[in-house]
Amino acid sequence: MEPCRALDSFVVSLPVRAVCQFAHELCTRRKIVGAILFIWPLAFSCGLPVVLYNVEVTRGRSGYKLCMIRLPGENGRQSFMLYKFTESALFYFIPMVLQIVLYGIIAKRLFASNAALNGGRLSAPQPAKTPLFAPHANQRKKNPASDTIRARKGVVKMLISSVLLYFLSYSPLQARLIYKSFIAKPGNPPTFFDSMEFFVFVMVVTLINSAANPVLYAIFSQNFRRNFQRCLCCDYCRHRSARTSSQDARLLSRRSTRSSSALGRTLATSM
Repeated sequence: MEPCRALDSFVVSLPVRAVCQFAHELCTRRKIVGAILFIWPLAFSCGLPVVLYNVEVTRGRSGYKLCMIRLPGENGRQSFMLYKFTESALFYFIPMVLQIVLYGIIAKRLFASNAALNGGRLSAPQPAKTPLFAPHANQRKKNPASDTIRARKGVVKMLISSVLLYFLSYSPLQARLIYKSFIAKPGNPPTFFDSMEFFVFVMVVTLINSAANPVLYAIFSQNFRRNFQRCLCCDYCRHRSARTSSQDARLLSRRSTRSSSALGRTLATSM
């Protein structure tokens, strides 16, 4: 599934308001659905070798069992190494290059739009200065251009953090593959890199990548937080907001009725 993650993230990250009108034209609902229908079957097909050739192998004097991939054929070791390096290219190097290129496109468009906004903001007429002791002088109106630039900087930070997280999560697994393939020798005593503890650590760090991405989106994207909260609330929040709205409407109705009654009594007294 990881070879498609960069394209998936590109599709998800483009339709933010901070990018440009081109992104809204590119990421239509039909194109996003088509990308999802392409990504998930491809991800499923990438995991088929594990489903087809995964077997239990007994290891050690204690007889503990491991789940390993055993490819058919006489040259099983060579086929397995070819499979692992192909997997490394598909699951690590190609997604890394895709993320750097595609996220670079997003960052370039964001910075280009920021330059245009800064130029427009500088050329705009400056408002008259407010007296120092004027009421509400500290309550300045927010500049929409400044808010947009701040949002775009948050998007760039999110993309950079996502690439760094991907690199840190999958690099230990690739380092272990290189060590097992070129450094470790069959006759040498086992080291820490050959231990089960290091293997478990590598797998946990690898899985952290998928678990930490929503956290990054929640940190850097206000729209993601709002929509995610809306998805978590579901019908409860909608019913609660509807109930609150109806209560507010009834309260306003009562207040207006009381005000009308008081006004009527005042007019009657004055007459």
